[in-house]
Amino acid sequence: MPVDYRLMRAGEARAVRDLWCRSPDDRSYQAARFATDPAAHAHTYVAVDPDGAILATLHYHVSVRNDATGMPHRVGELGSVATRVAARRQGHATRLLLLSS
Repeated sequence: MPVDYRLMRAGEARAVRDLWCRSPDDRSYQAARFATDPAAHAHTYVAVDPDGAILATLHYHVSVRNDATGMPHRVGELGSVATRVAARRQGHATRLLLLSS
């Protein structure tokens, strides 16, 4: 089965956030967290099967962290990584991580 590894599209945001949820109560938290990144669509990658189902997703955000000397540096931080249970152990998250670097 060919899997498409790419940036998330606007219409996929809800499905991506739902994949990150651990429970139905988690939806509002995930939506709020996702909204804190103004470039969320440019920072979210997905693995999509031919039917359009999202198998895995990875989101990173860019922030500023100080090094040991106090000098600020822009860094990328992984915010969320999730894979559907049936799609685990197939390398999807690894491929997404490589795309984001």
